[in-house]
Amino acid sequence: MKSKVARLVLRKLSKALFFLAFVIFNFADVFSQEPVVPVETQPIEEILELHAESSDVEYDYTDLLAELEFFLANPLPINLATHDELRQLFFLNDIQINNLLKYISDYGKITTIYELAYIDGFDREVITMLEPYITLSDQARTTRIKPGDALRYGKNQLFVRYQQLLETQQGFLPITDSLLQQNPNQRYPGSPFRLYTRYGYNYRNRLRWGFTAEKDPGEEFFKGSQKRGYDFYSGFFYMKGEKLLRDIVIGDYHLQFGQGLTLWTTFSFGKSTNVSGTRKIQRDIRPNTSVNENQFLRGSAVTLGYKRFTFTAFGSQINIDATIERTDSVTGEVLSVSALQYTGLHRTPRELENRRSLGETLYGGRASLTGSRFQTGVTFYKMKFDASLEPSQSLYNRYYFRGTENHAAGFDMLYLFKGGQFFGEVSRSASGGMAMLAGGTLFPSSRIVLSGIYRKYDRDYQNIYNAPFAESSAAAGEEGLFLGVLFLVSPKISFTGYTDYFRFSWLRFGVDAPSRGKEYLGEFIYNLSRAVEMRLRYRYKQRERNLSGNELMPVLEPYEKQNLRFHVHYQAMRALAVRTRVEWVMNTSDGKNPKHGYMMYQDVIWKPGQQRWAFSARYALFDTDTFDERIYAYENDVLYAFSVPSYYYKGSRAYLLMRFQASRKLDLWLRISQTWFANESTLGSGLDLIDGNTRTEVKAQIRYRF
Repeated sequence: MKSKVARLVLRKLSKALFFLAFVIFNFADVFSQEPVVPVETQPIEEILELHAESSDVEYDYTDLLAELEFFLANPLPINLATHDELRQLFFLNDIQINNLLKYISDYGKITTIYELAYIDGFDREVITMLEPYITLSDQARTTRIKPGDALRYGKNQLFVRYQQLLETQQGFLPITDSLLQQNPNQRYPGSPFRLYTRYGYNYRNRLRWGFTAEKDPGEEFFKGSQKRGYDFYSGFFYMKGEKLLRDIVIGDYHLQFGQGLTLWTTFSFGKSTNVSGTRKIQRDIRPNTSVNENQFLRGSAVTLGYKRFTFTAFGSQINIDATIERTDSVTGEVLSVSALQYTGLHRTPRELENRRSLGETLYGGRASLTGSRFQTGVTFYKMKFDASLEPSQSLYNRYYFRGTENHAAGFDMLYLFKGGQFFGEVSRSASGGMAMLAGGTLFPSSRIVLSGIYRKYDRDYQNIYNAPFAESSAAAGEEGLFLGVLFLVSPKISFTGYTDYFRFSWLRFGVDAPSRGKEYLGEFIYNLSRAVEMRLRYRYKQRERNLSGNELMPVLEPYEKQNLRFHVHYQAMRALAVRTRVEWVMNTSDGKNPKHGYMMYQDVIWKPGQQRWAFSARYALFDTDTFDERIYAYENDVLYAFSVPSYYYKGSRAYLLMRFQASRKLDLWLRISQTWFANESTLGSGLDLIDGNTRTEVKAQIRYRF
């Protein structure tokens, strides 16, 4: 008994001593100034910038932060939280969650936020991100859903957002009736504004329902082709149960299983500076709250569970946009389509013709077994189109999916051990093509995190609904090895970096031979004080592409891109933050004729805690030789809106974002942004062309909570 008491005393004493040392060495200056507002979004901003650079498709990231917003108003009791609840904080990986739960089990409740630094995997950056979403309160959350409590304590939110370019685009200029009759695709029939409406109900993240509606610029509104108002409507009902019924959703939803190799229907992080978070955290069933009009499932899904075993069944039937290739001359039935469309734009007669032209039926299931340190799962789904998908006959897309039916089946696993984790997934499509991914994360010491992922995807692996770790968006015909490291050099200095070597076994668009590439990234983070953080990042990427002027004989040349970024965040006071960034880029082909570009910006962010109003502003200068040297930078936006524009050519950009809390229930946002190009007389092309050198956008949003 005495030895047990002695061990307990030593544990508590070691925690107290560590906490005292942590405060002295890392937060000494906190006693000489006011507490600061944490920079909790910087890692997310960097991830979104890298994603925007690698994808030409404009994406709505609403699903990413929809659940986090709930925890801002209702912080999660970290001492009582379950593994599933902690997984909803998507920036935590399984290693961190497992170590956190084990620490609480071994040493008792966490009494201060700084104590988290005593747990392997919780560095200063992770703690800063986590702090706004958790509480140390011992008040337990209600697990049962009582109808009376749901009606009384449920939270309702209504958003209305208006957005418009102030310059007139070609598609909105006046045109004579005779010219429009000759070519009806020469003008947009609708108004130039975008209108977004969203309603959501949430009871403790266990009972949710809502709808989303959007009208894009150029689409008609309550007239013509859109007599029902908005062009896009989406809705859902979601309930998280306990014991036998774990999850159920009816309406529009997403599925996220394994490592995204077999079935993953929504946005997924790829390479980033967060090397300890390379393993995807599957969220199983999630309702759809975004306006990505062709990237979700519509139907129902349910997860049943018994102890450690769960089974998920799902079904979906939806019409999606596709480019019509052939129709039946008698019935007008669509017989084949040449490509799937993801823009969600339905303005001209040509775009309206392709709107929801392809019917898709999808169904399947997943069985999984979860232990204290492992998880395994088997996933299967089958998909059927009501018309044949027939891409153009080109050599580079020889192995693309063609036909009306496809299926995929896969097995995934996760094993956690002291100081690390291993994970992987293997999948097979109806074509017989195989895809596999294996990775791991190790914590050899409290200062070092090592991670690695090897992937190999056959060129004939065909899967439309997946989002694994990959260099290319197709996730086919690719093999690669990713290695990452996070090193805490000192309490104030950390280094994160990765290398990725990849090769493609078949041709790609603009690359008429098998090719290879590599990428390096390194970033130093220096916390000069609690108020000043500096980041220095270098990124090098090399891929191969066709050598211009050699159309008859495919010859590849290396194409290199280098980025150097210096970023400073200064928290001048509790309410005032200043951010400065300078970034340089250089592109070269075969080591010759380098092209350059730079961008610099200055941000001012004012967020007084008790005041009704807040604002942020930016002024940026940029100069790039060509469009290929464009630089992406995240911008603050209204709640649930995301802006990651590219800076290219020569000019300046500025924006002002204001938020006013009119009452406890009503919030108002107003955002104005303008880009000025120095050497351009027109912007854009086709119907989006602007006769001038400025692009000005205004955005207004109202949120009403009740």
